[in-house]
Amino acid sequence: AQLRERPIFSVEIVERNIARGRGAVSCVASASDCVVVGTTRGYLLRYDFSQGTSPVSEIELSKAAAASVSAVFLDGTAFHVLACVSTDVVLENHYVHAKWKKSRLMSKLKGVAVTSVGWNEEKVTEQSTGPALVGTAHGVLAELQVEEKDKREKHFKHLYILGEGREPVNTVEVKSSSGRTVVMAVTPTRFYLFAGDSHLEVLFAAYNSRKIPLSALIELPGDETHTSQLFVDHELDSFAWLAQPGIYHGHISHP
Repeated sequence: AQLRERPIFSVEIVERNIARGRGAVSCVASASDCVVVGTTRGYLLRYDFSQGTSPVSEIELSKAAAASVSAVFLDGTAFHVLACVSTDVVLENHYVHAKWKKSRLMSKLKGVAVTSVGWNEEKVTEQSTGPALVGTAHGVLAELQVEEKDKREKHFKHLYILGEGREPVNTVEVKSSSGRTVVMAVTPTRFYLFAGDSHLEVLFAAYNSRKIPLSALIELPGDETHTSQLFVDHELDSFAWLAQPGIYHGHISHP
């Protein structure tokens, strides 16, 4: 008898009303058996499937008129969430820890249009985000660190601007090992690679001062309004860049 091949992927419904009446789903992120959902009414819903069930926590991020969650970013451990909220007045950015019932408004990020977050897995703990790299709609790369015990973000500093700020940073990836850090970032039309000191501020200072030339830059045709996506392996040795012309992939020879 001929054996029936098993499908590579399978799909099953785990929640039929994922927004739970809190508006429409506007954005989603997932990691470590956890799914966070942002809604058009300013709510953040957290589903934890680690125990085979789906206990849900709900947090109203903003009571402002016309508040809508425009983006959510979840680190690999699922302890830390950065949520971006659009209102009719200003852009807000909120931090939420997995154990919290309320969010923390990050005052230093007021008005900042966050488009990507690169979590450094080697430096993330349950109590701290570690030095994460935030990408913005205006091409800025900035360092962000939040501690669970603090009442505000510990650190937020602009480090570098990609392409004179003409394009948003769609994806940023960060990895540290053996005293060195590698950063990959993509905009709609460009791929960047940075490598150097383990401290982000020192690394980018070397590029800003021209002591280290920009080590890799790939440019593809495309529209600045198109959103690209970067996928990398765990060691940042191989990558696939989903850009407007198609998929560009390869291996990285770290400088």
